[in-house]
Amino acid sequence: MNYRELSAQERTQLEKQGCRCSDWSGIEVTDDFSASEISNTDFEGRVRIGANCRISNVSMLSTTDDATFGEGNVISVLNEAGDGNIILFSKLTSQLAALMVRNSSDKAVWSNLQEMVRQEVERTKVPCTTIGNGVSISDTREVTNVVIGDDCEVTGAARLVECTLKSTSDASILVSDGVICDNCIIQAGASVTDAARLYNTFVGEACHVGRGFTSENSVFFANSHMDNGESCAALCGPFSVSHHKSTLLIGGEYSFYNAGSYVMDGLINGIRSKKQIIIDTANNIANTVENVINNALQIKSPSKVLYRTGRYAGQGFVNGLAAYEKTSYEVASNVADYA
Repeated sequence: MNYRELSAQERTQLEKQGCRCSDWSGIEVTDDFSASEISNTDFEGRVRIGANCRISNVSMLSTTDDATFGEGNVISVLNEAGDGNIILFSKLTSQLAALMVRNSSDKAVWSNLQEMVRQEVERTKVPCTTIGNGVSISDTREVTNVVIGDDCEVTGAARLVECTLKSTSDASILVSDGVICDNCIIQAGASVTDAARLYNTFVGEACHVGRGFTSENSVFFANSHMDNGESCAALCGPFSVSHHKSTLLIGGEYSFYNAGSYVMDGLINGIRSKKQIIIDTANNIANTVENVINNALQIKSPSKVLYRTGRYAGQGFVNGLAAYEKTSYEVASNVADYA
């Protein structure tokens, strides 16, 4: 794609629309760029902007020295304190990630993998923060050292630093309210929303991360869905799911895994595995209760205590009748006299 410097007229228009920049010569645009939808944004350093973009209320849109755009960043999964076993870059796949993890201790293989990735990163690296065609960025505090693909929408984000968003016109990316992304790669069709916090994280195609989910040194491959909980040093293959606030994915490898459902499955399986212990415990409790009752009532077939109770009950009945014998006779006599 070809870029040019802003015209004097475009610079004047941007300034009238509330935009500021210490050196407008660093802002490059495509031939069909329109300044009409760019407002209230502070630019710093070299920035490239495509056609049909809408950028408003952005506190900082910039490029700094030694920008990496999240490419070539080495993280450690499965072992929080490890030396690093996955290299984040835009062409990373679940198969390649597994290969990296399983061969990170082999110096020769790991060295070759690092060189392969380094060459790919160098071949595809852009010189500055680059905004593709049809991109919308609004109400966002900071976008620094970021590559944003076509038709991406960033709205209300807190911070995007050292990131690559591989949005396309066929599979756009959404980054919204309160999101922080530092050193991240986000693939086409993904969404990162609702105050999610991502640090050193790879988000694969059509993945969703939201509702305050926090991730550090983790990778999520195609169609994974992460809400509420958190992850650290997690390797999540395709279709991994977590949506409970108490879910922690730490130092594990997952694929086609539903953390929410498996919590209950684990409870059920745990109970089943202890079935005989539960039965034995219940029998022991029943026997203990029986022994306590038998001892208290002196039950030796028949119970001596209940025998005394029955005897006393019968004697009480007899004594009651005897006590009212005279009264009963007088009442009966009176009834006879009136008859």
